[in-house]
Amino acid sequence: MITRTALRTRCATVRRFLLTFAVSALMLLATATFGTATSQAMSTATNTTPAAAATALLTLINQERSWYHLRPLTANWPLTTTAYWHNRRMATANVLSHQLPGELTFDKRITAAGYRWTTCGENVAYNADMSLNGILGIERVMLHEKPPADGHRKNILNTQFTNVGLSVYFDNVHHKVWLTEDFGRPQG
Repeated sequence: MITRTALRTRCATVRRFLLTFAVSALMLLATATFGTATSQAMSTATNTTPAAAATALLTLINQERSWYHLRPLTANWPLTTTAYWHNRRMATANVLSHQLPGELTFDKRITAAGYRWTTCGENVAYNADMSLNGILGIERVMLHEKPPADGHRKNILNTQFTNVGLSVYFDNVHHKVWLTEDFGRPQG
């Protein structure tokens, strides 16, 4: 016989699993790579600022890259700017997408920001956990993706990318944190 407490515990475990699975599935659908050729007020839900979260993300990304003997990515202002404005648009629409209605594709947004690239890519995601752990958790899910659904991981570990723009946007209206990572390698 199962007790009410045991049933509640099992239900809570299943809910956590389903939420994690749903977030992972959304992130898998939201990866794109285009081939060769943050400033925001502190969130009320967390003590982390977008800039501090972006710094922690860059550290985590470069730690992972170092395991594979890859050069670290360097933060790039035009890429960060495109990531920030894309996050704002996704939060306003409450839609996870690489391109929202009326918006340029990510490669054209990057070019419009003045970044002349030979290759570029983008990762987008969100999480209901608006803490630093929630933000880093998104990245860890991406880093542990397995083929064939490993597009985020491929972007993060892409040997061609040298720059990254990271934007973390705290959306207190929809109670989400949005993450956009724009990657690139400049011409020349």
